[in-house]
Amino acid sequence: MNDKGIGYGSLTEWFAEVFDNRHKDEIEHLLVLTYEFDDQQLINLVSGRSLEEDYQIRMSQLKIIASLRPVVLYDSQKTREFNALPHFLELYPVHNRGFSCHHSKAYLLVTRKSVRLLIGSCNLTRSGMFRNREVYKGFLWNSETTNDSGVLSAFTGLPGKGYTQELGSEGTDAVAPIISNIRTKMGEWAMNGNSNLDYHSLLMSGYSEHPTGLEQLRSHWGDRKLRKLFVVSPFFDQGRHACLAHEICREIGTPEELCIVTDEKNKGTISKYHFADGISNKILRLIPTEITESERSRIQKANNNRSVKDLALERPLHAKILVLVSDKYGLVYQGSANFSCKAWQGQNRELGIVNWESNPEALIADICRKLGACGNNVYDILPDKLKDDNCVDDDENPEPENGFRSEERRVGKECRSRWSPYH
Repeated sequence: MNDKGIGYGSLTEWFAEVFDNRHKDEIEHLLVLTYEFDDQQLINLVSGRSLEEDYQIRMSQLKIIASLRPVVLYDSQKTREFNALPHFLELYPVHNRGFSCHHSKAYLLVTRKSVRLLIGSCNLTRSGMFRNREVYKGFLWNSETTNDSGVLSAFTGLPGKGYTQELGSEGTDAVAPIISNIRTKMGEWAMNGNSNLDYHSLLMSGYSEHPTGLEQLRSHWGDRKLRKLFVVSPFFDQGRHACLAHEICREIGTPEELCIVTDEKNKGTISKYHFADGISNKILRLIPTEITESERSRIQKANNNRSVKDLALERPLHAKILVLVSDKYGLVYQGSANFSCKAWQGQNRELGIVNWESNPEALIADICRKLGACGNNVYDILPDKLKDDNCVDDDENPEPENGFRSEERRVGKECRSRWSPYH
């Protein structure tokens, strides 16, 4: 879990590894940060079931789940009727001002022998778990592995400082045992004499007492010359005035090249203005709506070689990646923050992971290949600016993520598409 760069695999497999061993290594705590969630995915997660099931909690499990006291913090604007959930789950809506939102996505699972933390772009929804192209970074700490403990230390400080108002006294009582348990484990593991190397760092934005995400990015980057900026994002600044690329040029430096990768359907939400002035090489690469044959093959393999030939599979982009490239190295960000000022200047609450990459060009080429991004530069098709000065949530979706249409539900039942390039 301490490898550098972007990992590829199945998100469901990451959880399954914990659930399959729960009889030998019982789950003690669960803490989830998400923009939104749906009842079924949360039920499966707290019950230790496969995320693919339509599982109903049994009476015999209620006592176990009640002692676990799962804690979930989510955006208040995505509140739904939780008809299927036990009343004793610790659910805390996060309120933000205006059009800002709680956009962080993190999953902390504490077992008797280990601590696991996943930070990325995926919400606890059917789309986030099975349908979208997502990005995440998973960490494992136990008696043998304590590298990147700085990430865990920074994350465990968030509930006490970043969510004081939302948790209140009752929520604080629910979170306190989690933090105490983790600190006890880390203290015991440190006594084993394990060395700790921090390959990754937690980057947060919109939390009190912390600099903005852009300020932290600048701090990591230092005074290096920014030669290239590579971006993967499904959402962008929608106003005619705000533009994150302009802010990066001011705060970090003007790159010689800016390459943006997004879904083909998103081309109406981006303009030449999003690339900022002074950049000599501007590249836009689009991911076709129809998935490639190689990706279809990977999906089939991930589903035990079940045929997906006649299924209409969609893989909307939801991953968020930034790569800052100097003459020698690259600084890689993967997390919840879209390529927007709201995400990086402290309006939204965001979480991500940064690390240094020794061969950023190879990484960028691999990302484009796995996403199926078209090799042609279509920057010239963009308008100079967007016509409307909209102010909406970056991830605002008129149709709830768990509101599947009939065709999507059929695809979900027959083949949940567990594999994703950024799962």
